[in-house]
Amino acid sequence: MRVRLLHLSTIILLSTQTAFSSVIDTSNKWENPSNIEVCWQMEEPKTLSNLFPSLAWIKSSEEISSMSDVQLTEIFFSISGKQPDTETNDLEDARSQLLYLFNLGEDFKKLKPNISSYKKLIENIIVDSYHKNTRFRFTGWKSCTEEQKYSTNNIRVYLDTQRLEVDKGVFKYITVGGYNGIGAPTQDLAGKGTLGFTVYPDPKNEFHRDKLKRTVIHEFGHALGLVHEHDRTDAKKCEHTNPRNYAVNGTTSTNGGIVQYVGPFDSRSIMSYCGGDVLTKGDIAGLNYLYPGYGHPLAETSSCIKNPDSLYVEKSFQHEDWCNGFKSQSSCEQVIRESVSLCKWVLLN
Repeated sequence: MRVRLLHLSTIILLSTQTAFSSVIDTSNKWENPSNIEVCWQMEEPKTLSNLFPSLAWIKSSEEISSMSDVQLTEIFFSISGKQPDTETNDLEDARSQLLYLFNLGEDFKKLKPNISSYKKLIENIIVDSYHKNTRFRFTGWKSCTEEQKYSTNNIRVYLDTQRLEVDKGVFKYITVGGYNGIGAPTQDLAGKGTLGFTVYPDPKNEFHRDKLKRTVIHEFGHALGLVHEHDRTDAKKCEHTNPRNYAVNGTTSTNGGIVQYVGPFDSRSIMSYCGGDVLTKGDIAGLNYLYPGYGHPLAETSSCIKNPDSLYVEKSFQHEDWCNGFKSQSSCEQVIRESVSLCKWVLLN
């Protein structure tokens, strides 16, 4: 009988390679993926009265909507120092901007009492996605200290709320997110928030909660190094992306790293605008490529890593039902690879 020792991560990859798919950027990797600090850098938005104190007399959006051309012309001139161009709709553009800025302040007042609920909701989304399915750990979740605001080793999150004009005088709330860059923040972001979420003022709104869940998982994927799946050159058309910003396999990214495809295109990837709302095996495979061993959850009863894919294993392995965890410590041996504990499985002939 001949015995070979294999990394558990290698066995998983070889067993399921066709199902794994992701696109990653190797730049700005985190120093300690098991302890990525998150803090809240909240700031109130610049509202109409903040930016233009002379307009503090405006008390409602209805006042703006009903303003005459004469009033708008006076406001336009007082702000810009020039007369509006009637041929380019300067007056209506000014009205839209006034409504946007006024609503920004009013909506933030509605959001403010719900900020603590949103903070807990976002943290729970991370626990239910990344903490349960990988070895990455996002810690802290307190208000940013002055030192943290200038660190390149944390994620600084902020919240706001806003409505966009979808028709003349008709505004609707949006739920979106944005992470500055890929991976750990760079020095040019010192003092700034690095991850922003625009949310509905009331966290009880089910439609916007569902959108926020997907947005949070997606943006934290960028923070770990995942790139948009729909930007792969072999990706199927996604109706939400026009034009596409291609991420070409093997090329140098704008962040200085290498763009790397891990497996074929994954239409359900959380990193695709047309994908699903959970981390896929492909997403996790990409993370495991960047951070070996971190793409698998911790075992419940063993110091070795538990297989997350519930795959059938051939009888040549010591345990057929390894997808349910390890039967005993003697069935695996630990090995350290890049400071991460992995398992070596005994393959029997």
